[in-house]
Amino acid sequence: MLQRIQSVLLLAATSLLIVLFRNPVSRISVTDQLIMEMNAFKIYALSGTGADTISVWPFTVLLVIVMLIGIISIFLHKRRTLQMRLCMYNIFLMLGLVGLIWYFTKFTLNDLEGVQTAFLWPIVIPFISSVFTYLALKYIQRDDALVKSYDRLR
Repeated sequence: MLQRIQSVLLLAATSLLIVLFRNPVSRISVTDQLIMEMNAFKIYALSGTGADTISVWPFTVLLVIVMLIGIISIFLHKRRTLQMRLCMYNIFLMLGLVGLIWYFTKFTLNDLEGVQTAFLWPIVIPFISSVFTYLALKYIQRDDALVKSYDRLR
């Protein structure tokens, strides 16, 4: 199972997403004294006071779903069509992760004036994971074509 390159790529894509649980993905500067950060669970005040913690549970749920689909698709190596479908769904969901990060960073504190946002380096992780998943999808398609060609020769 893990000797196949697509399984290694899917494992790398899934393990990269673990970094999103540990690191903040964006920084929101409300005022000079109040700076907030967004991680996988909440938007919280990094420095300053006067700001409530904001839950970002849709992002957390989607991140867990993407990771579960990645793990499940590793073990579906005998059902290649289902594995290809799950990889495609996972790519779209990873791009949805980026959309949710952007939404929560830009529109959560939209009612305040002078809010400046900065995306931190973990924002590229869903893009890298989607590239790994796309490469795994191409290898799965190549394996499927090889197996189908053997069926034609019999």
